[in-house]
Amino acid sequence: WTGTILQFSGPNAFVFYAFVQKNLIDWTIFSSAVLGRFDLYYSRNNEREDKISTREFLENSQRELNQKGRNVRFEKNSKGFILGIGSRRSNNYFRIYERKNSLKFEHEMKGKFLQECHSLLVENRLEKFEQELSSHFLLSFEKLLPLNYSYMNWLVTKLRPIHRRTTLKRGLNSDYIKSEI
Repeated sequence: WTGTILQFSGPNAFVFYAFVQKNLIDWTIFSSAVLGRFDLYYSRNNEREDKISTREFLENSQRELNQKGRNVRFEKNSKGFILGIGSRRSNNYFRIYERKNSLKFEHEMKGKFLQECHSLLVENRLEKFEQELSSHFLLSFEKLLPLNYSYMNWLVTKLRPIHRRTTLKRGLNSDYIKSEI
């Protein structure tokens, strides 16, 4: 029905996506549907090698983002500190928040990029769907945050294959890429 909104969050989203993976969704029911928002997150466990606290990392990141003119909020709730970047109404909203012994990096995606990924989901081209969303998530965080903190080691590692693919598409030979890595 026009105006109907279906939201799948947390465990419900997990179950719905499991149905999609098993090809159990009749997409004709959702023929006029639009994928309005998709959230991805990465949870990074704190490590002994971290030279500063998570609070210091979040405060330093806030300071650097403020210098770049970004819309940033730093707050504390009952579970820990939260760094919000951007607006919830924008196409890209980011949060980094503390959990017990970890940091969670979250990206809420909306807009044209997500609409382009919608057909991949409906056509059950899930590997491409996941690759597009994951790449967007990683590249967005790369543009956003400084990579020089130990809390960003996960991102550097995850970006290597993406940059390798991008460099190959530009026509450089694989010996060059191997030497750079």
